[in-house]
Amino acid sequence: MMGYGISSFGFMPFGMIFMGLIPLAFLVMLVLGILWAVKALKGTQAPVPGRACTQCGKVVQPDWKNCPYCGNSL
Repeated sequence: MMGYGISSFGFMPFGMIFMGLIPLAFLVMLVLGILWAVKALKGTQAPVPGRACTQCGKVVQPDWKNCPYCGNSL
């Protein structure tokens, strides 16, 4: 027997508040997870089309001055 108004969480009003916070915290974490997933999916972009090196033929970024693979001047 627990006693008068005492539960495993302490006094009854405080225990009910803590038990109500558990589903609320779950819902908040669920919403934040969905928002994070939407933001991560929107952040994916197609790669920027680059140009090819005249010496080795590998794709390089448009603003590069030298090919990182063979050292050729672009």
